[in-house]
Amino acid sequence: MEVRNATIHHYFPAKSDLGIAVIEEEIKKVALGQENYKDLSGVGQLKQLVGTFYDAGEEGLICLSGALTPEYDTLPAPLQDKVMEMCRAILDWMSACLGRAVEEGDLHFQGTAADRAILVMSALMSSLLLSRVLGIKVFISAMDRVLQDLGASWRIADLPQRPSDRAAQPAG
Repeated sequence: MEVRNATIHHYFPAKSDLGIAVIEEEIKKVALGQENYKDLSGVGQLKQLVGTFYDAGEEGLICLSGALTPEYDTLPAPLQDKVMEMCRAILDWMSACLGRAVEEGDLHFQGTAADRAILVMSALMSSLLLSRVLGIKVFISAMDRVLQDLGASWRIADLPQRPSDRAAQPAG
């Protein structure tokens, strides 16, 4: 990138400062996604969220929360706080999508939307990790099963084919 270390240290004196800035950008993307997709149905918003993770998997990437949560205990407290804020923002949006989709009659599952959001987020994160080793088919298989268990009438293959179809998306 041809950026000198001194320049980075000027703006981010500690590594945790840089980490916090990156996470804050991710939190902004989540908020922007919520705003951009607020007029969609619960399922429409859920498709956007799942599609974001799928796009990352297609590119061999993992989400930021999936990269940072395994190291959570080793992170400085301010960075831990930001990781928690990011995870809560994604889970809150996921929970709202699931709850709305149930109210709209598009999903059917037992338990609360918040509990299901944790399961869906866990499946998204772990299937992304596995897909880096075993290929994107692992993500598709795992998430199609999750969608089926939620009572969804759509599958990963039904998502828009191009990432540009899902603008301003959080990467999780």
